[in-house]
Amino acid sequence: YQLAKEAEIKSFLLEKFPNVEVVQELDRGEATIYQAISLQPDVVFLDVEMPKMSGIEVAKSLLTLKNVPLIVFATAYPQFAAEALRINAIDYLLKPYCPKQLKLTMDRITYRINEQNSIQQVNSLGKLAVEKDGEFEYIFVKDILYMYPKGKITKIITLSNEYEVKSSLKELESRLAPFNFFRIHRSVILLI
Repeated sequence: YQLAKEAEIKSFLLEKFPNVEVVQELDRGEATIYQAISLQPDVVFLDVEMPKMSGIEVAKSLLTLKNVPLIVFATAYPQFAAEALRINAIDYLLKPYCPKQLKLTMDRITYRINEQNSIQQVNSLGKLAVEKDGEFEYIFVKDILYMYPKGKITKIITLSNEYEVKSSLKELESRLAPFNFFRIHRSVILLI
């Protein structure tokens, strides 16, 4: 996957991961937003402290894009972690960077991208990829009876099984838009 980052996290740390391609290194918030629109990276690493525009402000701007990248904060400022997580950053790395923590972050990114890619395949295949017992399983969309949120997950009930996915009900609703689903309540979607 492609990754854009501000200049603080060193490229050589990220180049150790074979599925990463660093597409741009920037040191200003405005340039980061512009390049995110242009390059559409999968992930953006941000520092909180940046000239003119903070990393938090950049992240909020990135959330308004059509293709929202995953956001990782890599910074020396632990006091902004709560705010970063409120804007759905996938992680918050503190300097000096610990190789084990960076590996955990990259694993989390890989998992999230694989999950997003699997869900995006729904429209072309008529199947939805869901994780069950640590492995991906494909269920036919036509077998889904209904879906509802349960905490931070969404439960999918089919003719023969129940599944839990980390995608929101709203996200699943948009992915399944071409199919005959109807929201009967703010927290329940049925197959018609």
